[in-house]
Amino acid sequence: MNVTADGALLLPADIRRAMALDKDGRVTVQVRDGELVVISPMAAVRRLQKKAQELGPGSRLASDELIAERRAEALRE
Repeated sequence: MNVTADGALLLPADIRRAMALDKDGRVTVQVRDGELVVISPMAAVRRLQKKAQELGPGSRLASDELIAERRAEALRE
């Protein structure tokens, strides 16, 4: 793959198909440990779904814990 003078990078059709990208699809690009990582929207959704499942129904969010602490402090005052 080549990078053009203006910084454009053309993803070959087989890679776009493997990533399930539309004709004019958008991607997220990150640099991790000096490597370029291209993330499709579907992959980003799957990653978020996995994180949500890991939280589980019984886990509490940090914001919920903070609210509970503030309410407890208010009751003590």
